[in-house]
Amino acid sequence: AMLQHNFPDRNLVVRNLGWSADEPYLQPRPLNFGSMDEHLTDQKADIIFVCFGMNESFKGKDSLNVFKANLDKYCKELLAHHYNGKSSPELLLVSPIAHENIGGHYPDPAQHNENLKAYTASMKEVAEQNKISFIDLFTPSLKKMQPNRNDHLTVNGIHLNDKGYLLATQWMADAMG
Repeated sequence: AMLQHNFPDRNLVVRNLGWSADEPYLQPRPLNFGSMDEHLTDQKADIIFVCFGMNESFKGKDSLNVFKANLDKYCKELLAHHYNGKSSPELLLVSPIAHENIGGHYPDPAQHNENLKAYTASMKEVAEQNKISFIDLFTPSLKKMQPNRNDHLTVNGIHLNDKGYLLATQWMADAMG
């Protein structure tokens, strides 16, 4: 909505092709769903927000190098295509949010946030190496997610609620200028 509001003359078409728990090379879909390349070509994608890192971070820091290599390869493959028929897409690599401590029966997120911080740093490195834009959602979300608050940003520590989505949208807009 923010993109449509700020660029009403551009006739933007926005599609979310991601599913929960997607990884660069693990995107389970129903039979005959079509590949990501097919969907991006059908949509004539000019700009792609590449959002990974949360699911992978649960594997810990031991899997960080595998994640970084896979993400780098995935970005290079996206950049090699001309989904719009004219040029390579612009990529915006987006980090995951922090893991919010919402108490109760939910786990203490301290260790997971250390992993998320490392995964976010590796994503920034991949972005710099490929000369693509990077949006850090981890840092502002960690700062905003103060313990012992009643107005949480997530429903379960890692999935945003309405307030969290609004803030994430603002952080992304700020990062994009």
